[in-house]
Amino acid sequence: MALPFQLLIVFFFFKKYKFSILECAVVVLYLEGTSSFAQALISPLYGLLDLSLASLFSIAIIPYSIIVLKRFFSSSWIRATIAYLFYYLALITSIAIGTITVLVLQNFSENAI
Repeated sequence: MALPFQLLIVFFFFKKYKFSILECAVVVLYLEGTSSFAQALISPLYGLLDLSLASLFSIAIIPYSIIVLKRFFSSSWIRATIAYLFYYLALITSIAIGTITVLVLQNFSENAI
């Protein structure tokens, strides 16, 4: 659900670099895939270690994502950082909207029966 919004944010932030929306999609999918793969690798450790490992991973992926954006678009650190902040905000917002939608629909279906 977040992917289209994240894609548009990356596309508009780096529009001056003349990349197509499909090329921006490659970067967004790369970031999402890398994050998902890394989480899948370390998720078995979550039960063995403290839950703070999950938050540590989330903090560690931020600089990596900023570096990827900076290198791919050959942009400044400031532009890459601001783009990532909006990118992350779109992710969190879409997760919140999706969660609220599911809860409302679930509540509606329970009350309708």
